[in-house]
Amino acid sequence: MKRGLFQEIIPEEFINSSTRNWNISLLKSLDIWGEFAYSDGKLSNYKRTIKRHIVNYIYPNDDFDRYPIYFISIRPKTRFNKFVKFLSADRKYFTLTFFEGLIPHFKKFNVEDIANFLDIDCKNGVTLQVESKYVVCSNGAEKKVISIYDLLHEFGYHFKLKNKILYVGYSENPENRPFEGFHGGLTQILYGVFNRNMNDIFINYQQFHVNSFISSQKGIYFQASNTMLNEVDVKTETKIIESTLIKYYLEKKRKNFNKEIGYLKNRIEGELADLNIHEITMVLNYYQSNSMFRYKDPRMKNKDIPEFSIKNVDGKILLTPAST
Repeated sequence: MKRGLFQEIIPEEFINSSTRNWNISLLKSLDIWGEFAYSDGKLSNYKRTIKRHIVNYIYPNDDFDRYPIYFISIRPKTRFNKFVKFLSADRKYFTLTFFEGLIPHFKKFNVEDIANFLDIDCKNGVTLQVESKYVVCSNGAEKKVISIYDLLHEFGYHFKLKNKILYVGYSENPENRPFEGFHGGLTQILYGVFNRNMNDIFINYQQFHVNSFISSQKGIYFQASNTMLNEVDVKTETKIIESTLIKYYLEKKRKNFNKEIGYLKNRIEGELADLNIHEITMVLNYYQSNSMFRYKDPRMKNKDIPEFSIKNVDGKILLTPAST
């Protein structure tokens, strides 16, 4: 649907002179393992396919009404033991050992289930090759690869460890950034901040929906989707969401983490004042109960659905639990 479809309904002078509150909710989320983006290994051969998948997911039907926010996060590595223990003479069932961080786990698989998931004809039999990061399934005529994270997630394993967010940004061209064209902050994350021997890196793309609650001194009250109303253009809207998430997830980073993060943390004060936004309430409700969609929360360690509010009160930015 076209952005700004109802833009002419409310006079611009009314919007500009009225106080507004924003309610921001998560629309959809997509996780990409960094091995597809930054590795020189076998999985990086799928980079072009992954980039096309990102664009199709973020912008279905060429819908550019919203720009995605992305998280750069890390988690302790999950790796397969290459040894496969078959549980039947026909080699149809087998058990894989894998490690999430340093903790060993075991999971039973059916060879045909994996082949069917990968859309490989298994009538004449299939073979599996297990590597530390992926599994190769082949019937002789074709061969397909599935990563360890995709295989475990698709077959019902619930990861025990959560991702830790190190960077928040937005992208007008998600097929390129943050895959390419590194800037200072992202380069520091990828090559300097975390131990790549102990952790995996993830990119999580997210799209958000903004509801705007507008009220004037004359007692007029109006609620509308910002996408339909376009009271704030798509780029400014995305920057405000980005600043809100930075304020929440990266607030406790050391002050000299880098100049870019420091600037982004403080940018929201001017944005809220310029647009007469009194309060922003954000809810991150990830739709799958799986740690691939959960993050270490800096304030609510045992809660998987963060709800928080940023308020502009007398020129000061206050971070509080969400209003009820």
